[in-house]
Amino acid sequence: MNPSYITWKEQSARDFLYIKEPFISASTAVDKPVIFGHTKTIDIHGSAGVWFGDGKIGIDGGCAYGYQLNCLEILADREMNAYHVKAD
Repeated sequence: MNPSYITWKEQSARDFLYIKEPFISASTAVDKPVIFGHTKTIDIHGSAGVWFGDGKIGIDGGCAYGYQLNCLEILADREMNAYHVKAD
């Protein structure tokens, strides 16, 4: 989501699919958490584990690059559990 747009639906399809920065470092314009992949969490916070940012959750553990496969479980009371499997 491109933070330059107040209404995220107005951004270009390219931004929606490929933007990394400034999305990672900027606030979002939505009132619900944005869960995303296709940006390895190790590139965001130095760990392949699930990244919990301000209004954003990154789940791409970089399995295709030899890191790990992540899973995020969101329960009815908004409690979240993160799991992972190391790549071989």
